[in-house]
Amino acid sequence: MITKTEPFNETHRVPPGAKTKLPVKAVSQMRFYLSLYLCITGFYLLTWSGRIGRMSDSTAMFRVAESMINQHSLSSEPCDPRYDDPEIGSTCIPGRDGRFYASYGFVPSLAVVPAILGARVFSGFVHVDSALVAKASASLFTLLVAPLSCVVLAMWILRLRYSSRTAVLGACVLAFGSPFWHNSVSGLLTEPYFTLALLIAAYLLSSPRTAFACALSGFAFGAACGTRVAGVALFPAFILGLAAQARLRRLSWAQFARDSIVFSAPVVLWGVLIGWTNYIRFGSIFDTGYQVAFPTASFTFSNPLFQGIRELLFHGQVGLVWFAPWVLLALIWFPRFLHIHRAEAVLCGAVFLINFVFYAKFYAWHGGWAGGPRYLIPALPFLIMMMAPGLEALQRRAVPSENQGFRSFQRSIAVALLAAGFIIQVVTVPYPRDRYYADLIFYAHRSQKPWWYNSIPFAAVNYWFDTSIPKTEASYSEPDETRTGAVKRDSDSDSDPLSYWKEANAVSTESAFINWLPHPENAVLPELMLLKRKLIGLPPKALWIYITVVLALLTTGIIGVRRCIVTRDLASPSLDQAID
Repeated sequence: MITKTEPFNETHRVPPGAKTKLPVKAVSQMRFYLSLYLCITGFYLLTWSGRIGRMSDSTAMFRVAESMINQHSLSSEPCDPRYDDPEIGSTCIPGRDGRFYASYGFVPSLAVVPAILGARVFSGFVHVDSALVAKASASLFTLLVAPLSCVVLAMWILRLRYSSRTAVLGACVLAFGSPFWHNSVSGLLTEPYFTLALLIAAYLLSSPRTAFACALSGFAFGAACGTRVAGVALFPAFILGLAAQARLRRLSWAQFARDSIVFSAPVVLWGVLIGWTNYIRFGSIFDTGYQVAFPTASFTFSNPLFQGIRELLFHGQVGLVWFAPWVLLALIWFPRFLHIHRAEAVLCGAVFLINFVFYAKFYAWHGGWAGGPRYLIPALPFLIMMMAPGLEALQRRAVPSENQGFRSFQRSIAVALLAAGFIIQVVTVPYPRDRYYADLIFYAHRSQKPWWYNSIPFAAVNYWFDTSIPKTEASYSEPDETRTGAVKRDSDSDSDPLSYWKEANAVSTESAFINWLPHPENAVLPELMLLKRKLIGLPPKALWIYITVVLALLTTGIIGVRRCIVTRDLASPSLDQAID
């Protein structure tokens, strides 16, 4: 029998048939994770775009999901190969059987299949446009998946014995202080799925001695590769993480080899599955579809390294420093993280460094018309992990010392950078990216360009200050050619899917060009479903039900997180001494 003073250990056995309860700490942690998820999900629902958007990869992955349902295939039809941009990849590639396929991973399309099936049933009951509801459901499912990455990040921070306040702060930096927010609420993108799979793999690998941890970690990493095939480049980072864990725990090289094999086995199985999908689409296990846009490795990685580093950090459309200025804190606080958590620091540093250099050399480093450092988003949680000691110290009262002035200055800079990240997302997340890229086309060949040209944050600021946002709800509309009398379509414009971009030089004003585009409301109104209810075909009552549910989620989540933080801290206080 276990007494009150006797510590619990694995030698204690529960009699057969006896009722067991989860430990109080485990229940408290589960309540904390659920509350955190509800809180982030509530805010995401308020800023949800409610549509797939105009990005070609979102549309292609949605069509693949529909093909899985309707035809039990991976086809991206119906599609038009003239939409393909050779600089970023292909969404309409001829396959071995004469059909057209996309080059993207199949995992996101497979994941949204249940959501699309549910949308079809729902649209039948409420008698709304099933196609629009299906697209909205795929976008909504992606939104519901995204907060899980923030929760796993908080779990990882707590596993390293930081406070629950630090876990919440780290999760909120990812959820609301980084471009992860925009990619989670703006359509069907691979980033939320890829980020979640990578984080689960890293979280499990932080305790490799737990039963099946290495195998489950390898399975999660394989799923990440099934989402984005370029993820295989991060495989050495996880092997380095295993090696660091083995060295830290003074394990033998034989044990390290066994752990590596256990981790790699599920990855190989995923590789076989990915190869099979490649074969049934393109006739070769090594052809992913990207070979059309990137025929050779030398061409794929032809971007000059230092030019790519500069662009990924400071470019107005994708610059990491512009969209997440707090990344500078990760570089400053990394030595402290390395000193306390050497194995985790090796893994996090390797993931970010490999990912960053890979895309700095990548020919299409910009990621297409995505906005923000799209390719670097999956590495952002690993930068936040590097900041954990600094975030913990940031919440404690400064102890009087000789360097008190310098520490106060450092604290002020840290708070300013974190606040800047949140402000940038608030400004840019609802900003219609359709308008930004339309403006790029309009001003591309004009000598006089606006002050915000080639910078999404500046363009968003200009949008909010100078644009008169209609107070009426948006509804679908066709281009009004009477507003642009100077525009004369070519006889073959209907056969050219991108013909409207060619009219940029035929109109005199930006507003005239915007109004000429198909569905100009998507370039005028903010990317908020609350303002575009009619685009989905939902009745007014549905909007009020939606708002009520969102407010209930927010209230429940905020109260639950606050209660968990106030009543019981989930971390060990012994870490404070190590941080100091």
